[in-house]
Amino acid sequence: MSQKKRILTLKEKIKIVEFYTKHKVSARVLGKTFKIGKSQAATIVNKRNELLKEWETSVNVNKKRTFFKPEGLKIDQRCYEWFIKARNKNIPLSGTKRHNITFKAVSGEAASVNQVDVAEFEEKLPSLIRGYDARDIFNADETGLFFRALPTKTFSFKGEKCSGGKLAKERLSILHNVNMAGEREKLVVIGKAARPRAVGRINLNTLPVSWYSNQKSWMTSDIMSDYLQKFDRKMASQKRKMLLFLDNAASHPKTKT
Repeated sequence: MSQKKRILTLKEKIKIVEFYTKHKVSARVLGKTFKIGKSQAATIVNKRNELLKEWETSVNVNKKRTFFKPEGLKIDQRCYEWFIKARNKNIPLSGTKRHNITFKAVSGEAASVNQVDVAEFEEKLPSLIRGYDARDIFNADETGLFFRALPTKTFSFKGEKCSGGKLAKERLSILHNVNMAGEREKLVVIGKAARPRAVGRINLNTLPVSWYSNQKSWMTSDIMSDYLQKFDRKMASQKRKMLLFLDNAASHPKTKT
């Protein structure tokens, strides 16, 4: 019976090549020795020079896919050389990579959540939303957009220490307000300039976002209160009774409407 074809790593193929080089055995013997098919063994022997060349240039010896055509090897080598040059300059990179390259964070913090509070909230949630239509259950939260910053993660070699230059701190704060039906309210965007130079003489009320500003581009209690009052008036004009979930950030006032 013919041996079922196995997907071999580069390291395993090199072992077969070395065994063949030393003992000069037939493809049938190679197949029996390494428990692979005769044709698979013959292919490895025929491509041994290309495999040895890849072995010399590759870092990931456990990969199971390879370029058998010489032009493929050349492309891979050029990409690998480019990657090394980019990482030497601490340029963050993304995309599909080979050669034992991993994806790492350059910087960042991990936040912890009290799981007891989460469990208690999950128990209360069904009773809180009872009687509300999905369109009338909203959740709002802010996020920061560092629009000039490089990525905080990059591909790198295993064991390589990741460091980057000074991150650009220019940011916008953006408030998203979405309901359970997947409908989104107009974004709230907070910048530094009361009238951004890019908008020229355009009426800010005609922008596709609600624009606010302060010195640090942060959400404040005044901005949040103003937004909540406008949102409440909009819902009231549509005769809708809505439920809005907010976290307990300091900038979120306890406004009763």
